[in-house]
Amino acid sequence: MVKKVIDVVSRASNQTSGNVAVRIVKPMKLQPVKPQASKQGKEPKKKRAKKGWKIPKLSFRFNLNWLFGGLAALLILLITGIVLSMKAKASITLYPALEDVSFQDEFEVLSSQEQLDLEKKIIPGKVFETTEEKWLNFQSTGSDQSGSKAEGVITIYNSQNPPRPFNFVSQTRFVSSESGKTFKAIEKIIVPAAVLSGGKIIPSSIDAKVRAQDPGEAYNIGPSKFSVPGLSGSAFYYNVWGESKTEMKGGSSSVVKIITADDIELAQEKLQKDLESQAKEGIARALPEGFTFDKDAVSFDSFEPSCFQKQGDQVAEFNCYGKLKASGLGFKREELDNLVDNFLRKSIGDNKDYSDESVVLKIFSKSALSKGGSVSLGFTAQVKVFEGISEQAFASRIKGENKSAISDIIKQEFPQVSKAQVKVWPFWMRKIPKDLSRIQIQLQKNQNN
Repeated sequence: MVKKVIDVVSRASNQTSGNVAVRIVKPMKLQPVKPQASKQGKEPKKKRAKKGWKIPKLSFRFNLNWLFGGLAALLILLITGIVLSMKAKASITLYPALEDVSFQDEFEVLSSQEQLDLEKKIIPGKVFETTEEKWLNFQSTGSDQSGSKAEGVITIYNSQNPPRPFNFVSQTRFVSSESGKTFKAIEKIIVPAAVLSGGKIIPSSIDAKVRAQDPGEAYNIGPSKFSVPGLSGSAFYYNVWGESKTEMKGGSSSVVKIITADDIELAQEKLQKDLESQAKEGIARALPEGFTFDKDAVSFDSFEPSCFQKQGDQVAEFNCYGKLKASGLGFKREELDNLVDNFLRKSIGDNKDYSDESVVLKIFSKSALSKGGSVSLGFTAQVKVFEGISEQAFASRIKGENKSAISDIIKQEFPQVSKAQVKVWPFWMRKIPKDLSRIQIQLQKNQNN
C-alpha cells in the first residue's frame, strides 16, 4: 500500500499570515536505472583480455620474526655439529691374514693321575665299564648232499692281446648272466692263446665240464653266457668268458638247508662286532657331562657267544646269543682343550696367535687300554694362524687420517692385516679422531673364510 506524504508549506507573503496551506504529494515510483547508451545508442562492449601471461600483483609483508627464528635454528645446528664433532669416535675392526697350519703330538690318559700335567702331557682319567647282550638270527647257507647237481659243458674263450694262454684251477666258478646260477669247473682248464691275424685277435676256445654249485632243479638252465667272478676288477674279466651251447641237466629238487661250520663262525664274528659297537655307545652314555673318550681305545673281554643249533642241523635259520664286557677311559674335554692350547701356543711362537674356532682336532689311539687304567693317544690339530697385531700401534698410526687412506696404510705398513672395517661417529666425519681414547680397535680372530 502506497503511503501518502503530506507536505506543509507556507503561503506567499501576500496571503494572510497565520493561515497554513496544505499540499498532498503523491509518492514517486522508483524505476530501475538502465545503462546509459553510447553515443551510437548501443551498449558498451566488454574489453577483451590481452593474450599472454598476466603477472599477478603480489602483496608481501616482510616478517622479522621468521628471519630471527631461522637464524637461531641455523645457529643451534651449527653449535650442535661442532659439539658432536668434538666428541667424534671411531670403531675399527681388523681382520688378520690367516694361514692354515697343521700340528701333531701325543698325550697320555691315566686313571691314577689327579691333576692335568701340561709339561708331561698327562690328563687324569676315569675307567667306565659296561656289559652288553644281544640276540641275532642267521640264515643257513649249506645244503645236504641227497639231491643231485646239474652238469654240462661250457666253451671258454680267450681273446687276450698280446696272445697268451690262460689257466683255470679246478672248482673255478662260472656265473650265468641270465639266471645268476653258479657252476664250478670239474677239473683244471688250460685255454690256449688267441691268434693274431692281420692285426686282429681271433679268440681261442676250449670246452670244459662244469657242475652246479648246489643241488636242485633250478640249475637245469638253458644255453647261457658265463662270466668269471674271480677275474672281476682286472682286464681279464672282459677278455675271458664262457658260453654254453646246450642246457645243463641232472639237477634234482631234493635240497635241504643245513648249518655249516662257516655259518657258525660268521655268526659269532657278526655278533661280536655288533656287541663291540653297542658297548662303545654304552660307555658314551655312561660318561658325565663334559667328558669324552676314544672309541678305538676301548678294551673288550669276556665275550661269550652261544648258538642254539649246531653244525649239520637241517634248518633254514638259527639263533645265536652273545654277551660282552667292555672298558673305556674317559677324561674331561676341557682339560684336553687346555693341553692342546698349551701345545699350540708353544708351537706357533710368541709373536703369533690362532683362531679358536678354526681348530679342527682329531684324536687317534696309539695303544689299547691297559689293565692299570692308562692309554696313549695322539692328535692332529689344523688351525688358522696369524701374526700378532699391536692395536695401540695401529691406532697411533691412523689417528687423524682420512678414512679412505686406511686401506693404503694397511697395505704398506700392516701386511698382517687382510682388511679393516671402519665406522666413525657422527656419520659426517671423514677423519679418524686424533684422541686415542676415542679410537676403539677390535681384532676379529674368528672368521668364516
